[in-house]
Parts: sequence; structure tokens; C-alpha cells
Amino acid sequence: MDAAQATALGRSLGIPPLAARVLWARGYRTAEAARKFLSPALADLHAPVLLRDMDAAVARLHRDIADWLQSLPPVARGKLAARFGSHFGPVILSRLGAADHQHIAATGDTVNVASRLMEAAKQRGAPIAVSEDLCRAAGTPGDGAALELSEPVAIDIRGRAEPLSVRFAGLGAVHA
Repeated sequence: MDAAQATALGRSLGIPPLAARVLWARGYRTAEAARKFLSPALADLHAPVLLRDMDAAVARLHRDIADWLQSLPPVARGKLAARFGSHFGPVILSRLGAADHQHIAATGDTVNVASRLMEAAKQRGAPIAVSEDLCRAAGTPGDGAALELSEPVAIDIRGRAEPLSVRFAGLGAVHA
């Protein structure tokens, strides 16, 4: 590691020397590249389905939440549930808040469809509903995926003219 160059990088970014050395060690050699890593624009973010083993991560998350729900006292267990509705498509991302406290809000048809898929999962007694659009984008058509998905079912989605092909996963899922 070139300590002098890492120090210069830290000065140009106004960050502590240790943080600059970490950035340097990770391959960020210019202030521009480091800034893009430290404060990415929304356009710099990529689709999560492109991450390796995303289907396995989703399956693990579901199992962990289901296990946690089962570990609750019986009086609470019947009052809580977790449902996931997942769809693929464009979203509108907006940064909200002040400079010292921000969060990102997602809106648009894709978000609305995901919400409707949660309703469909509840109606079918399944914790997870996944659109066929997402399965195609993720390259997990249901054969050998980490989640055991039902065969596709065409369901009507409120606010859409055409039915949507959806797969369900989890205990109690109706495999229609």
C-alpha cells in the first residue's frame, strides 16, 4: 500500500486516515471513485436480483423470520405474521429528509404490485408471493431454486388490466 497516496486520498475527501487506507486497500485510487462508493447516486445502484445467491438469501430470510415468529409466546404468535410480495420492474426512488437524516422511498407500479402480491399470499395462506417477471429476471424459474415455488398461477391484481402470473412459496401455500 502506498501510504502517501492513501493519505492524499484521505485529505482530498476530508476523511480520517484509517478510512482512506481502507478505501485504498479496496482499490479506490481516485477521489472520484471513492466519492461514488461513499455517496452513490441512485443511478449507481443495481438490481438486487443480480446479486449472487439472492434466491438463497431470500429463502434464508424467510426461514429466519418464520423461526422467530414460532419462538414467540403463544399469545403473540397468533397476532403476528410475515408476508412477502416480490415483483420486478422499474421503481421511482426518492431521497427524503434533511442532510443529516435521509431515507430512500420507493414508489411506482412495481411497488404497488408487490403490495398486492402480499394480499394474494395472505388469501392463499402462503408467506411469499413472487411474480413470474421476477423469476425470469432472477433466472430462477422454480426448478432447483432455493425457494420451493408453486407452479405459476394467473391472478387478478387490483389496478391492472391483465392477470399476473405468480408463484407462491412457504408452508400452507396453495399449489394450484
